[in-house]
Amino acid sequence: MRRLSDAVVKLGLMPPLTGVVGIYGEEIARAGQIACREVNECGGVLGRPLELAIEDDGSLPESAVAAANRLVEHHHCAALVGNLLSNARIAVAYRVAEPRRIPYLNFSFYEGSILSRYFFHFAALPNQQIDRMIPAMRAKYGPRMFFAGNDYEWPRGSIDAARRALAGAGGTAVGEEYLPLGAAPDAVEALLDRVAAAAPDVFVPYFAGAGQLLLLERFAARGLKQRMAVVMGHYDEVMASRLPPEVREGLYSSNTYFMSVDTAENRQLLARLAAWEGVDGLWPHGNGMLTNFGEGAYLCVKAFALAANRAGSLDPEALVEALAGVALAGPQGAVSMDAATHHARVNAYLARCQADGSFALVEAFGAIAPVLPERYRHLRVAVGARSDEDIRLQARMLEHMSDAVLLIRTDAAAIVYANAGAERMFGYGSGELIGRPLATLDAGADSAKRLELLARKGQWQGELRHVRKDGSMLWTFASVSAFTHPVHGEVWMAVHKDITQTENMRQFIKQAPVGIAMFDRDMNYLAASDRWRADYGRGHADLVGRNHYDVYPDLPDEWKRVHRRGLAGETIRNDADYWLQADGSRHWLRWSVQPWTYPGGEIGGIMISAEDITAQMLAQESLVRAKEAAELADRAKSAFLANMSHEIRTPLHIVIGLGHLLRRDLADPAQRQRMDQLCATSDHLLAIVNDILDLSKIEAERLTLDRRDFRLAEVVDKALRMLAEPAREKGLTLTADVAPAVRELRLQGDPLRLAQVLINLCGNAVKFTERGTVRLAIERLAAEAAGVALRFSVEDTGIGIAPADQERLFQPFVQADASSTRAHGGTGLGLAISQRLVALMGGTIRLDASTERGSRFAFELVLPPAAAAAGAGEAAADAAATGDGGGRRVLLAEDHPLSQDILFEMLEDLGCEVDIASDGAEAVACARDRGYDLILMDMQMPELDGLAATRAIRALPGHRDTPIVALTANAFAEDRQRCLDAGMNAHIAKPVTPATLAAALGRWLADLDVPGAGVPVVDSELGLALTGIAGVEVPAAMRRSPGDLAEYGALLRRFVDMHGQDMAQLRRHLAAGERDAAHILAHNLKGIAGLVGARRIAALADDIVQGLRAGAESGVLEPRMAACAAEMGDLAAAVAALPGASMA
Repeated sequence: MRRLSDAVVKLGLMPPLTGVVGIYGEEIARAGQIACREVNECGGVLGRPLELAIEDDGSLPESAVAAANRLVEHHHCAALVGNLLSNARIAVAYRVAEPRRIPYLNFSFYEGSILSRYFFHFAALPNQQIDRMIPAMRAKYGPRMFFAGNDYEWPRGSIDAARRALAGAGGTAVGEEYLPLGAAPDAVEALLDRVAAAAPDVFVPYFAGAGQLLLLERFAARGLKQRMAVVMGHYDEVMASRLPPEVREGLYSSNTYFMSVDTAENRQLLARLAAWEGVDGLWPHGNGMLTNFGEGAYLCVKAFALAANRAGSLDPEALVEALAGVALAGPQGAVSMDAATHHARVNAYLARCQADGSFALVEAFGAIAPVLPERYRHLRVAVGARSDEDIRLQARMLEHMSDAVLLIRTDAAAIVYANAGAERMFGYGSGELIGRPLATLDAGADSAKRLELLARKGQWQGELRHVRKDGSMLWTFASVSAFTHPVHGEVWMAVHKDITQTENMRQFIKQAPVGIAMFDRDMNYLAASDRWRADYGRGHADLVGRNHYDVYPDLPDEWKRVHRRGLAGETIRNDADYWLQADGSRHWLRWSVQPWTYPGGEIGGIMISAEDITAQMLAQESLVRAKEAAELADRAKSAFLANMSHEIRTPLHIVIGLGHLLRRDLADPAQRQRMDQLCATSDHLLAIVNDILDLSKIEAERLTLDRRDFRLAEVVDKALRMLAEPAREKGLTLTADVAPAVRELRLQGDPLRLAQVLINLCGNAVKFTERGTVRLAIERLAAEAAGVALRFSVEDTGIGIAPADQERLFQPFVQADASSTRAHGGTGLGLAISQRLVALMGGTIRLDASTERGSRFAFELVLPPAAAAAGAGEAAADAAATGDGGGRRVLLAEDHPLSQDILFEMLEDLGCEVDIASDGAEAVACARDRGYDLILMDMQMPELDGLAATRAIRALPGHRDTPIVALTANAFAEDRQRCLDAGMNAHIAKPVTPATLAAALGRWLADLDVPGAGVPVVDSELGLALTGIAGVEVPAAMRRSPGDLAEYGALLRRFVDMHGQDMAQLRRHLAAGERDAAHILAHNLKGIAGLVGARRIAALADDIVQGLRAGAESGVLEPRMAACAAEMGDLAAAVAALPGASMA
């Protein structure tokens, strides 16, 4: 016997405050409370206040049953009001209301399958929503309709009714589809594909809650709204408020209630709603709204109060009698209960949604009597039902349940009934379970305690372990309740759901070596590994059943968004997520979030895995730091070698120069022989220094290959010339096996470095061969799309190389053995440099050697054909032949005075008429006032830079096609692209020689007077002094006469005077944080140093420019600035010592 309160009358209300239809929970609760307040204002129930006890049904059967049991046991409610989803209603009706004999009032659309004495339905059956809706839409839009819905009772029953109504109206169903609750987005898209392909006149969807919203949004986004009408038996203000105006407008709905229904009761209800706490006006202008579900809850509360007051009692049988005949004036119109079916006679309307979310009534169908669907029409609810018909009905319903249902005699704990689901689940044949003791199935050790609890409380829920007939184990979630059966007497009805897969997953998760947790859709823990509990459990011994957000109340919103994405069907991973803990410690996690699904495809929740990879990441960081330290040390070593090579070259050049000067004046043959030996030794030492410098450049990744046209014959001849005398002195035969067609190939690449490789290989062959032959062979291979494929090989008949020595042969400073070094000399760098140069060119050196037959080195290269078939002079002549007859008026835009002088002389020597502009603005003015055949444009200039000046000149009339060529020390690929993007025709990198300048400009200027690059320096005291300056190369244009050399000496003095303190100024800029000014200064120094032939200063300035570009700090740049300042000091000393310097 239930204990009811004497002070108040309690009515239990079960709205879905969470879960798939949780969007309606708050509205249902509020409407029930409004009705409760109105009842109390009119005297309450049986002279006592009416109180609503509210429990969330969770949108699921198990949570709904649990909520109903709490309302009965803990709140002592006289009756129940609920639930929104049909599977929750069926569970509450047959597992709580029927066994406990408690009135159960329902507010949601329904399919009509619950025929219980204690169940009363105050919303619409399918016929009340659909029978008038379908013919009305057929008349408006056409006969072809497509039906779709979730795969459970309400959509299937409604669509059955809709099909019959359509057939009766002469229409055709062109499609019928069902998806599970919570279907993945891909499944929705596939459904809409089929809808689009069927091209119906009307689309009729029956989906629950969020699923309907997703479907409608995608339906509109795909443009289907423009192709067909949409009508629903479940679409209202709440759903409309969740959709954008462009989606919701124009959708039809057939409901028993809309806020626009004009009745006195509706106006009263809406006024109450508008005044409710937290409500700010009515929808669509405020947040207050009401739908069928809210209005249904309102009717249920009012009907309960009316029935209780008429019955004069809260006795369940008296309440059932009164509810069977209840009638009241509701917001939708008159509502009355049909005693035969326990379903109400309600009013139905067809309405169209507006852009603001309100509904315009299209047609009022009036009061419609409830008609059970065909499959339930034979059923009836009879007063005092204990008839054979009711027993057969209950048996049929239990038999068709997918879950296992057992009836167990309470006095003997023996099974008296098992449905087909139980026989399948436990592995028994038909009838085999009847009469068996419950212990046959029970594998648990605490069954006696459960039976004792059942006898005392009348119900139990929890997880059980069972034994199948074949001995295998399974787990179920069981709901057990006691009731009196008309045939079997006092029994327990146990409903089992198979959770074996879930339990196996829990055990797998529990034992996983990493942190893994399994959650339901509300983020309640279903399982967690021991590792997870230790790392993330925050001290909780058992996490199962707890909500993750209760365990982590401070969880960032970012993580909650990730969880929502997972619950929507997305898999999210992060292989290295950095976390800074509250205690300041650093942690890295590798984590993933992914959904898990039921067998039908419905998303049940998410799985989260997390692994702490802090140790690995710290180790990786340590490795990176060690690698960076090693690379830094390697770069420092290479920089040291490069600097030392330069320091050695300075006195060495003086030795070589003085040696040649002394040799010229010596007449004694013995003295000349000694001087020849001195010069030869100096040349050998210079070659060694050059090898060290090349290696250091390669290792520091500062050596870049040239890319220009050349004849292969020139490379071959150079190698043979260099080695002809050493081979002759040893009596060796030096041959070149190169076909004439191969010799005459014109290719593109770096001929200097290719010759260096061949000279190294041939030189080694001559060095290590005492008699016989050294053979250089070049052969053309099969054609390559990228260019000409060539195989180079050098073969000798020398001492060979032992296999043990071959692996280390290409290492720097290594020869075949130590005795080779003493016998043949050398540093062991030649092969290392050759190997790396060939690699830079795209090839690999191979070695085939033996002590019996000498050695053979070979490599293959693919070199592109030359850009033009002719040389620079010929290209210029071709340009002149096709040009306008020889115009050579050139505008030189250059801001540096010294650079102006040098380029002016170069251009005049080429036969050009030159104007000079000192900045970009002046260049634009000159171009506006005079016509030029070509404009040379520096990039970095004051007032207006070269890029902006080019754009301005291109905008001048008549200058759209004027050749503009960048002549700048900005030599990077991105600099070239910026020039081309600004409208320039080409890009030339400083420094330039007259020959390279003529070759570049020959495309636009005819008949240039190209000076020979190989002009020797005039043999004079000044000429010898100039060529002896380390790091300086006398420009070809200034080698031809004593006057040229004197002018060049003066040019170097101007350069030193103007730029001698550049490094001191650069340090001041950096100290003041003026990095842009520092960059301009270094850039200008690089360009002008290249022009005057101060190659070493130009290279060091370029290093500084690159460092500034990369964001290097002063400490990193200081060694480069110090080297550049020292080089400038050496140059100043050398210039001061030039003959005639004191006269300058």
